[in-house]
Amino acid sequence: MDIVITKFDLDKNGYYIPTDDLEANELRIEPNLGTVRFRGSIKAGGNIVAGSDIYVRGDIHAGGSIDTEGHVTSEGNISSGESILVGGHLHSYGDIHAWGDVFAGGRLWANGNVLSVGNINANKKMKAGGSILSGGKIISNRSIIAGNSIKARRSIKSGRKIKAHYSVEVDPGFVPDPSSIKGKSVVPATECHQP
Repeated sequence: MDIVITKFDLDKNGYYIPTDDLEANELRIEPNLGTVRFRGSIKAGGNIVAGSDIYVRGDIHAGGSIDTEGHVTSEGNISSGESILVGGHLHSYGDIHAWGDVFAGGRLWANGNVLSVGNINANKKMKAGGSILSGGKIISNRSIIAGNSIKARRSIKSGRKIKAHYSVEVDPGFVPDPSSIKGKSVVPATECHQP
């Protein structure tokens, strides 16, 4: 069943009233609702489209794409069968996984890993407690920081620094050019690794 969330579905604190865990075929959240909050998880077989900010205490999963104008915050994992396109910040206390591109108009932050078959792009800082892995490009106008590794099939570009605890790599079989990793400071694996 398709669900459209309006102001009438929310309590005075912005929490979705009908249920803690929400399952839908397609989920659409009306614009100008402030932050729409969920006590549990969101699962959509298709797309999740929101004109407002989303805060979820559980996981967010879409079989299709996640497309929002505002911020998205999840205390669990965020996963998409297609792309994740967020106009504001994208924050996850778990992992972020997408079978398409991942784009954040603001910060992109995950306690776990950020994994994408496509490109990963953040207009502000990109940070992961685990690894940042892309089947395409990794691009940030500010820093790219990972607690483990940063790996891309095509290129890694940062407006500031690129730093990983273990390694920063671009697939040498695909792009052997050393200029495929660009940043004001790139901390190589040998300097990042703490014994």
